[in-house]
Amino acid sequence: MLWDGSDLFHKIRNILFHSWYSKRYFNSWTISSLAVSLLIAAPIFFIISHVFLEPSDAWLHIKKTWLNEYIRNTLLLVVGTAFFTFVLGVVPAWLVSVYRFPGHKFFEWAFVLPLAVPVYIMSYTYADMFSSTGLMRKIFGRESFLLFEFKSLSGAIICFSFSLYPYVYLMAKNAFKQQSALVLSACRLFCHSHFSIFIKTAIPLAFPAISAGLLLVVMEVMSDYGTVSYCTCPTFTVGIFKAWYSLEDSQAAMRLSAILLCPAFSLWILRWFVVRNRLHDHDVNVGENRRFGRPSFLANTIIVSLCSLMLFFTFVLPVSQLIYWAYQTAGEVVNSAFLSLVKTSVCLALGTAFITLTIAVLITYTVKIRHTYLAQGVAFVSKSGYTLPAAVVAISAMTMCKWFDDSIGEWSGWFLSNSTAALVFAYAVRFLAVAFEPVNSGFVNVGHSVTQTCFSLGSKPLRTLVVHLQMMKAYLFSALVLIFVDILKEFNLTFLVGPTYETLATDAYSRAISEEAIPHSSCSALTIIFISSVFLLCGKMGLNRLNNKQS
Repeated sequence: MLWDGSDLFHKIRNILFHSWYSKRYFNSWTISSLAVSLLIAAPIFFIISHVFLEPSDAWLHIKKTWLNEYIRNTLLLVVGTAFFTFVLGVVPAWLVSVYRFPGHKFFEWAFVLPLAVPVYIMSYTYADMFSSTGLMRKIFGRESFLLFEFKSLSGAIICFSFSLYPYVYLMAKNAFKQQSALVLSACRLFCHSHFSIFIKTAIPLAFPAISAGLLLVVMEVMSDYGTVSYCTCPTFTVGIFKAWYSLEDSQAAMRLSAILLCPAFSLWILRWFVVRNRLHDHDVNVGENRRFGRPSFLANTIIVSLCSLMLFFTFVLPVSQLIYWAYQTAGEVVNSAFLSLVKTSVCLALGTAFITLTIAVLITYTVKIRHTYLAQGVAFVSKSGYTLPAAVVAISAMTMCKWFDDSIGEWSGWFLSNSTAALVFAYAVRFLAVAFEPVNSGFVNVGHSVTQTCFSLGSKPLRTLVVHLQMMKAYLFSALVLIFVDILKEFNLTFLVGPTYETLATDAYSRAISEEAIPHSSCSALTIIFISSVFLLCGKMGLNRLNNKQS
């Protein structure tokens, strides 16, 4: 009698679909999370698949003429911005964490405000103020040393640093506040100066958190198109855009994206090793935040002056210039079309933020209730989207939409290119990782005992999730605020994926690239800054209220 293998097939089927193994690994929560993560990771697969194709003539031309300049400019931009954001972020974080000086509570939250100013708005505002007909020329004269050319590589570095240092500041401030007061007191007993403690003890202990902030800064720099194109700095992002639109060669654009993807993932993995190898068991004394007390009068004067100057140049000065321009041009710009633009931008950002937050909750909750390597791998893949530069996400999303239109759109009548769906997908891929940290913190704060209690009372996973969401509203609101602000400010993805889609960000940039219309861009820019600032402050107030309840 010949063996047909049917018995073995039925045994395998029973194991996979009718056993504890299937309930643990192949359940609706895991499958849903896996499907979403594969969709999020699809841009990476598209990029890798194009690397093995035959190189095109456009790619050979770029490789011979432009590639070295792209590498040099991108490297200089990343290194310069990382250095200055480290200084601008770590120093004020240390000052507001350990000293009680006049206005320290004000500066503690005010240093976050530059995050509401998009980099491209910062760049064209400063470039105009320091131009031959700008504000600085009128104040200090024609030969003043203050007349700096901002439409350059060094100008782009300064603008990136002014706008992005809050990423490092927030991470460093939280790390400094969680450091053991006993460790710092022991350093003082050994007659170490405050500066020595800061350099030799505080920074090394906080470096894992600082490196996370620096990684976010580097990803933003590598993703940017608006600032580097305005400042005439050919980087990889400019090259990708040029290959896609000017040369009309998707393969060359994908190859440039693959090259840009390598350092992005390398930095992500390097940061993971740094954090893993430098975990410190801090004996936190949360009741002693101002560990060095009140400085002397001279020290107070120096600290307040430094903090005031920093806030002035990174937020007050550019926003004041925008307010002056808006006062001059509001009558021409603000009309029904502008109000419709505001409504479109807010609805797009808010709707995409809700979708992205829902995905983050789904994946994080799956990891919480299904402690499997598969669920953890799904979460890791989903978080990798933020390591993808915006240009890489945009090019891969457009390639996927083009493939969908060519293969499915012709007979189904559904076309994704230049659509809102393509833009929402690109936003979700790019900013999903932003929601993971507050959502995960919310689930951790709820505790595992609540989950076990719900399950022991016979509650289904969906009902248990509703209970968790009721207990972590503040964390969900914080995640929603972060995603909303990032999407509202985002210019690069909107400009690349949806060139026919008009938002406040694209309107501000399109007006700014015309030298005569720079003041007319101020209304859109100020609207972005105002809405972002309000949402950021509301998010901070929500977290403060939560902390007060817990204390």
